[in-house]
Amino acid sequence: MKSKIKPEDFPIYKEQLKNQMIDGLLYYVRDGIHPQYDRRSFLDCYNIVQKLGNNDETSELLFKYHDEVIEQAATECYEKTKDLSGFEFIDAFIIYTERLNFLILNMEKVFEFLSVYYLVYAKEKKSLSEFAMDIYKKCFFDKLQTKLFGLLKELINNGQNNENIGNKIKSILKIINYLDFVRPKIVKNNKNLGEWIETSELSNSNPNTYQKMWNDFKG
Repeated sequence: MKSKIKPEDFPIYKEQLKNQMIDGLLYYVRDGIHPQYDRRSFLDCYNIVQKLGNNDETSELLFKYHDEVIEQAATECYEKTKDLSGFEFIDAFIIYTERLNFLILNMEKVFEFLSVYYLVYAKEKKSLSEFAMDIYKKCFFDKLQTKLFGLLKELINNGQNNENIGNKIKSILKIINYLDFVRPKIVKNNKNLGEWIETSELSNSNPNTYQKMWNDFKG
């Protein structure tokens, strides 16, 4: 009979996850260098998650760690973006959002077992994707929103005939749009990056919160 994992053993497994995959994902968010892990590394991490997620005493610790990693990455991205201005701010906002989506996508894949066991057992109505989206909003987008909206308004007013600026505008408007998804889910797109899709057929009880804020701002 295998011995039961104890909560005090969690740091050992956490360190294994960090070494195998998490640190590489965080480096990617910071520097844009794609993590060097193979299928074996992914399977090793998934097996660790399954082992910890099957245990009532460690599944909650694992879930909290999932959120902590995303919060750490989003906070670092905010700190690197908040003092920039003009196109530097816009470019950093778009780039870091793309990198955070990649991180969230891979975290979802590695920690998927939590959706099968922990979140159901805890009677959570949210998915891992939804928790990740909430963290992105709280730690990154919401803090930069006013500055972003101001610069976005300038871009729209002054750069409509510039293709490069037009693409930046489209990217930001797309982000604002998916922040209002009722049941957002992160999936892999054809560029091997994270992309948000709507999985709910229900209408939002508070429709277009972010779109409304943007519309009110731009006047």
